[in-house]
Amino acid sequence: MSPDELLSTEDYTSFEISSKADVWSFGVFLWEIGTGKLLRPYSNMSDAQVVAVLRAGKTLAVDSHGFHPTIRALLQRCWRTEPSSRSAPPTI
Repeated sequence: MSPDELLSTEDYTSFEISSKADVWSFGVFLWEIGTGKLLRPYSNMSDAQVVAVLRAGKTLAVDSHGFHPTIRALLQRCWRTEPSSRSAPPTI
């Protein structure tokens, strides 16, 4: 897995390190477990393409993988573009 696949949107724009970036990465990890695509969630993209997708504000698909509504909502909260609107680590 490329480190780019776990980085949050702000990792590419402001280079801030925070617990909210960790929440984003946790969402990717949870998505990997739920889909069985461990170690390569963006398997059809180069690292440069992954960066471009994240900078464009796009996230991994959750609707087409049969996630329970509660998990789908959690993933969507983990991947909010604005870090301050993401779930806080203690509430996940």
